[in-house]
Formats: sequence, structure tokens, C-alpha cells
Amino acid sequence: MNISNVSSYGANQYALVAKNNVISKQANNSISQQLKEVVSNNNTKATSKDNDGLQAINDAFKNRLKNLKTDLSLNQAAESQTQEAMTYLQEKDQTISTVKAVGEELKDLSAKYKNEGTSAEDKLKIEKEAENLLKGIGNLMNKSNNSAGSNVLAMQDTDGSISILASKEFNVSLNYGQIDEHVQKDIDANAFKSGNHFENKLNTKDLLNNSSIIDERISKPAQKALEAVVKEKSFVYSNFADDSADANNNIDNLFKSGAISEYRMTMLKTSEQMLSSSMSSMACQSSNINKDNVSALLR
Repeated sequence: MNISNVSSYGANQYALVAKNNVISKQANNSISQQLKEVVSNNNTKATSKDNDGLQAINDAFKNRLKNLKTDLSLNQAAESQTQEAMTYLQEKDQTISTVKAVGEELKDLSAKYKNEGTSAEDKLKIEKEAENLLKGIGNLMNKSNNSAGSNVLAMQDTDGSISILASKEFNVSLNYGQIDEHVQKDIDANAFKSGNHFENKLNTKDLLNNSSIIDERISKPAQKALEAVVKEKSFVYSNFADDSADANNNIDNLFKSGAISEYRMTMLKTSEQMLSSSMSSMACQSSNINKDNVSALLR
């Protein structure tokens, strides 16, 4: 073999290997670049996806805070309505309790008036006192915007539902008519169209000589009306208790979410406690009016 041919052959083989190495290196560089581009694209997509997820979470959190604040406002509005209803019923309780106390006082005066030992002069004093009590009832029950009238109390709950309480009017009519349910309905329907809730067509002497009229026309109707008011108060307080529980829950959630400070939470909680105490007091307590203090209330 010719040495020069061998050398030429070796050189050619080396050149071929070198060329292949260059091609391989170029291919590897191309593949590496493609991989980098794929990784880069995937990272970009992943980052974008993560950002979208974080934005969705952030939006959901903001919406929750907004809903909590809205719900708390609705709770407070509902509590205000129940407070107004309870205040009205408390005023009605006081009016009816006053009338009932007057009835008890009139029955005591009737007993004294019919006593054989009562002098004519004392009877005149008793008549005058009875007339003043009856006048006081009239002034109380026939004044404008008095709580003896009927009233429809609407209380909207936080879920949008509305509770309706129809509080019936309380009327007193002193006359010579027969005491029965039919007559009482006629009185309620016709006797007080002017807005008044008390009328007296009896002579004072006749009233004092017939204590049964006092009992049937004043005392018993007043007691029945008071029992109705107690039930109405219970209904209103039940609505308030639900609203108050929701309000306290929303206050807690707003604090836990960082939407309000601890100081603000404490102020809101204290306000709720004070309102709850006031409502509970009005719901559970009667007006505590009796014949010993009724005269002062009628002045």
C-alpha cells in the first residue's frame, strides 16, 4: 500500500469524523435551545396560571368581605325595625296597663260609694274623683297618635323575608248596652271611626252603683288586650334575637378576615349587647302600673 494513500485515507476519515462532530454539536445545541424555549414557555404559562389563580382568590376574598359588610348593614336595619316595633308595643302596654289600673281604682271607689256608711258629701267627692279618672282615660286614649290604635308592624329579615304583625286596637266604651261578643264587635267597627278609642255614655252615679259594668267594660278587656301585647312582644323579640345573632356572627367574621380592627369589633359588640339588653327588658317587663300611681300618669 502506498503510504501517501494511507495518509490521505486517514485524513479523509478524520475530516469526516470532525464534520460529524460539528453536525452533532449543532444538533445538540439546537435541541438544547428548543428545550430551553419549551421550559421558558411552560414557566411563562405556569406563572400566568398561578397569577390568574391568585387573582381569583383575591377577588373571592374581596367579595366575601363586601357581602359580610352588606349583611351586617342588613342586620342592623332589621334590628332597628324590631326596636321600633318593640317601643310601640311598650307604649301600648303602658296605655292599656293604665286603663286597667283605672278600672281597679273605679271598682274600689264603687265599693266605697255603695257602702251604707258613706255620707252624701263623701259620695260627691267619690263622684268627682271617678269623673277625673274617666276624663284621664279619655285624654290618654283619644289623643292623636296614641298607642291604643291598631298598627301593622313590618319587620324585614336579612334574608329578604318580611314578618308582619297586626296589633289590634284597644277600645273602651261605657254604655248601657248588653255585654256580649256581638256588641263588642259593633263597638270596634263603628264607635271609634273618628280615631278616638274611649267613649263614656254613662252617668257617673250609675257607673259607681254598677261595678259589674266597670269589670266588663274596662278591667276584663284591658286584661285580654295586655295578654295579646305580651304575645306580640314575644314575637318581635324572637325576630330581634335572630337578627342579633346574625349580626354578632358577621362582626366576628369581619374581624377574623382583617376587615375591622379589634377596637371596632369591641365597639360593635358593645352596641349589640346594649341593644339586646334593652330589648330583653322591654319584652319581659310589664309597665308595673297600679291604682296607687295611676293618678299621676293621667295628669
